[in-house]
Parts: sequence; structure tokens; C-alpha cells
Amino acid sequence: MLPDFQVKEGISSKMKREEKLLSGLNVRNSTGLEIGPLCSPVVLKEDGKVIYVDYTDAETLRKKYRDDVRVDVEKIAEVDAIWGENTLQQALGEGKKVDYIIASHVIEHVPDLITWLHELRTILNIGGEVRLVVPDRRFTFDYLRQESRLSDVLNAHLLVARKPLPQLILDFLLNKATVDTGKAWDGQIEPDLLSLENSFESSINAARDALENGTYHDVHCWVFTPKSFAGLFGKLAEAGLIDFACERFYDTEKYQFEFFVVLRTSDDKAWIRESWRRMADAAQEDVPGSELAARRALSDTLDAERRRIAEAEADLRQAREHALFLSSQLEQAQEHDILLSSQLEQAREQVISLSSQLEQALGHAILLSSQLEQAQGSATLLSSQLERAQEESVNTQQQLRQVEAELRTACQCIARIEKSRSWRITRPLREIGRVFRRQRDFTRRKWLIF
Repeated sequence: MLPDFQVKEGISSKMKREEKLLSGLNVRNSTGLEIGPLCSPVVLKEDGKVIYVDYTDAETLRKKYRDDVRVDVEKIAEVDAIWGENTLQQALGEGKKVDYIIASHVIEHVPDLITWLHELRTILNIGGEVRLVVPDRRFTFDYLRQESRLSDVLNAHLLVARKPLPQLILDFLLNKATVDTGKAWDGQIEPDLLSLENSFESSINAARDALENGTYHDVHCWVFTPKSFAGLFGKLAEAGLIDFACERFYDTEKYQFEFFVVLRTSDDKAWIRESWRRMADAAQEDVPGSELAARRALSDTLDAERRRIAEAEADLRQAREHALFLSSQLEQAQEHDILLSSQLEQAREQVISLSSQLEQALGHAILLSSQLEQAQGSATLLSSQLERAQEESVNTQQQLRQVEAELRTACQCIARIEKSRSWRITRPLREIGRVFRRQRDFTRRKWLIF
């Protein structure tokens, strides 16, 4: 589940500093801890149970700031727990826990950022919060410095630094410059014209003093903008070095020099990483209205235009390639069309030839039909003649049978007569027999013709 992450950019301009720090906290019924309250604690003792922690006691702090016009030494709060070479848990007492921690302009001073966060985590109850107020490099005396890198943070952690390292002291003192916050917001800062607050010699001496004598020099060890802060914490989360998610974030308001971050304890690594990614995405990178912002906007516009031109050129190349492809297809289609036209002409000629052959076939069919009709007529006539011939044959056969019968009878008579010895009687009869035989032979020949 993602954290209830909010960017309070629009609302924050209407909120007071204390409201941003205490929004959502029930200080009356909670136990809190404020680091470095000095003369202006956020939560007063009468507002709720709160523990004031600093690196030394109140009296030492009054002596340190007695000449600083920005600090009312008479209002410096009494320190309840001193957190120096010891751990925070040791400073509070073993097993003691709190519900929230407030650290205004503290995180940039701690020598070992990772260990400092771990020690905060050990004294927080489950779901506890850390409310941070962080100076924005772009509008403070850190203007000339680069944002802190992960390698620097890891180096301090590996060295278990309990005091600012010499290179961080040098970076702070050599680049600390007098900066007008309003002009920084309006983009009117000329970096080369800024006045440096420390000489080269004094800076070297301070770093040497820390290295050789172990003297604690209070400097800004770490430098942030809202986006670089989120980016650094995101990298620490990716490495599994912190157990805090970004619960809420108030970006730097115009003409102000600090931003606000609410950290909540969590064991959900994915939640933690996502929360810092979202803060990094939401944080404004450039100062609105500044020359840098204008240059960045112009650069973004040019980049967008270059991308648009590149996309247009790519589209044009694709269009040309597509046109060549279509041209090739058109040539192939034209060749195919010529081939089809030739085939169509051949087909037409074949159709004409087939039509002529069909007409001839139809004429021949009509002729054959006429001949068939004639043949059928002839067949009908022949059939009729055959029927008549058959009838005549039947009649002839009947007549022949009658004649044969009569002839047999006559023959029988002739045979009887021939047995007679009378010549005169038999001779005429023989003649009659010959007549009848000739008649019989003629009748037989006639029958054979049919």
C-alpha cells in the first residue's frame, strides 16, 4: 500500500511555519522530542510532553550565542538530554521511546547522516514521525555549494563520524557566501560577485584544527534542495539504509529559504522507495522566474522542438520508404494490369472463336434436328408400310396356307389319279399338276421377297 503522500505546495503558502511542522500531531497526548530548540522551540512545555535535546547544555549555548544578534540568549530553552559522543538512546535513557521528533535546521549539521537517522529510529514508537525543516541551498549562504552526494554520505558513515569531517568543513567555509533570499528567488544573483564570508586561511585552519585536535566545528555538512533531498533519500532507501518513508512534503515557498519533510517509520521497503520517488517527482527543480528557470524552460523547449523535428524526420523517412514501396507495388500492378489486359484480349478472341463455333454447332444441330425429323417421318412411313406389309404377309400366308391346303388336296387327287392306268385320264391331270406346281413355286418366291 502506498503512503498517504501529499505535496502541500498550494496550501502551504497559507500555513504558518508551526502549522506545517505540527499538522496532524496530537502534541497534548503524545510524547515528543525536539532537537536543537535553542531560543524558539516549536512545542512548548505547557503544550505537551516534550524533551529538548542538544549537543551541549543551555549555559554553554548561551555563551556561544551571546554575541549573535539573531539569538535571544535569555530565551534559550533548558536542555533535557545532551546528545554528543553518546547515542541518542543513551542520552534519553535505555528503553525510552517517543511518538514524534522535531528537528528544525538540524539535519544539515549532523556529521553522519545515516547513523543519525538510525538513532532517531531506535527511540521512536511504531508509526512514529520525524518532522524536519531543511534549508534550501538555492536561497541561503550555501548558494555556491553543490548538493550532497551519496558517496559523501556513505564516506561519513563508514568513518563513523561524530564530528564534521575536514573536507566538509572546508566545503562549507570556502563557499559560504552572503546571499539575499529575495534576489535569489528573482534570479538576480551573480555568483561571481557574491561576497565570501571566510578567508582561505581561516578555512584551512578550521579544517586542520578538526583533523589534528578533534575540535567540533559546527558547519552545514549536507546541502539540499527538495529534489536532491528526495533523490538522496531514495538512493539510501534502495540500498536499505533507512527505514523512513516520506509521509508529507511542503516545497519551498517563494521568497522563503526552507522546506518541510515529514518522515514516518516503516518496514515496507517498497512503500519507502515509492514515497521518495513521488517526492522527487513533485519537487520543483528550478526557481520560478529565475534566469536558470528561463534557461531550463528554453532548453526544454529546444529539446522538445528537436524531438519534434527528429520525429518529423523519422516520419518523413518512413513516408518516403512507404512511397517507394507503394511505387514498386504500383509498377508491379501496372505490369500485372498489362498482363491481365493481354490475357483479357486473348480471352475475348477465344470467346469470339467459341461463339463462331457455337453458331456453327447450333446450325449443324438445327440441320441434324431437321434430318432427325425427316428420318422420324420416314421411319413413321416405313413403320406404316411395314405394318401394311406385315398385314399383307399375314393375309398372303393365310392364302398360301389355303392354296397349299388345296394343293395338297389336289396333289392327293393327282396321286390317286396317277395310279390310274388310263392315259387319257391321267394326262390332263398331269398338266394340271404342273400348273399347280408352277403356281406354288411362284407363291413361295413372292413370300420370300417380303
